[in-house]
Amino acid sequence: MGSIYYILSIVLVITFITLLTSSCIFYIFYLDKNSGHIGLYERSKFLFILGSISNYLSSISNIINGVITESIGCKKFNDYSFLLIPAFILSRLYAVSMVLRIYRQGLLNLLRSGEISNEYLSKRISLCRTICLVLAYLFLTLLLFTIANFFVNYSTCDNIFWPFLASYTIETFLFFYMSWEAYKINVHPTIVIEYLFYALSWGTSSFTKIIDERWILQIPLRNCVLLLLAAYSMHEHYKLIRPPLPLEISLKHIFSIEELYYDFKYFLGKLNNKDFIQWCEVYCELTRADFIKYFKPFKDRYAQSGVLDSVIQRDIEESSYEELRIRLEDRLQNAAHMYFNSEQFLLFKKWYYVHFN
Repeated sequence: MGSIYYILSIVLVITFITLLTSSCIFYIFYLDKNSGHIGLYERSKFLFILGSISNYLSSISNIINGVITESIGCKKFNDYSFLLIPAFILSRLYAVSMVLRIYRQGLLNLLRSGEISNEYLSKRISLCRTICLVLAYLFLTLLLFTIANFFVNYSTCDNIFWPFLASYTIETFLFFYMSWEAYKINVHPTIVIEYLFYALSWGTSSFTKIIDERWILQIPLRNCVLLLLAAYSMHEHYKLIRPPLPLEISLKHIFSIEELYYDFKYFLGKLNNKDFIQWCEVYCELTRADFIKYFKPFKDRYAQSGVLDSVIQRDIEESSYEELRIRLEDRLQNAAHMYFNSEQFLLFKKWYYVHFN
């Protein structure tokens, strides 16, 4: 009966982490497709998915190691020490994907402050360079792991954890440092808090040295917590902490504050002017495309839509995005002026202030 409960618990853990990882990855694709979410762009969709997959495979690998070690005992595990390599590599892959996210956000901060150019940023955060950095870190840590294997005898359970303990310790300090760097470069506060939790969770992962508790239960559940934390932090990027409304508000602020944008769009709907609503939506998508400097989805969406007037249609087809931006701003100025002088905007400011505090 005990073995049945043991097998059932393993099946439940694997099922849970599979469903959770799949849900988080689908959620990322949903955000990317439907909203161009700034929180996702800041963190990088590629790095988030890489971290999620390595997180999941690391959990599975640890469960397999735990089951094998429980079956044959620690004394015989020395002959199967190669089974530690996948778990070690996957954990390091997850860690480096998290570190590279702060590296990316630091570069984005330099771009917004005018210290680097778009060309420099594109080279530094390109997919090829990111993969090279990931592989370099994996090679370095795997080399250290291989060297450690010559000095560690895995015949006792305590010795099994030494290579992992060393890497976890280094990465914990690295996560604390990344949290401090995130604070210094003035990224969104949710990112700073997120990395503090990473450091604490990563550092406490070496406390339990009982095989079945650590490999089969503790590490998979810790990985689930880290994955949920990353997804929730991204979800709350705009909602948890918001800047107050500017004293001298203008049209550009409508398209940089999420709640204000939707309230403005609702106001346009009450005016029953379809042109205003279309211009608003096009300008919003143009702002997103300009922020990430990638206009192809925007052009594909509107170039052949047939619902816009010929002047705007021509600007999109000719990729005259700066002219399009100026034209849309001119057309929306009147609507924005009416909105800022409306009773609805006064109610919005009151609502925003109350909920902000």
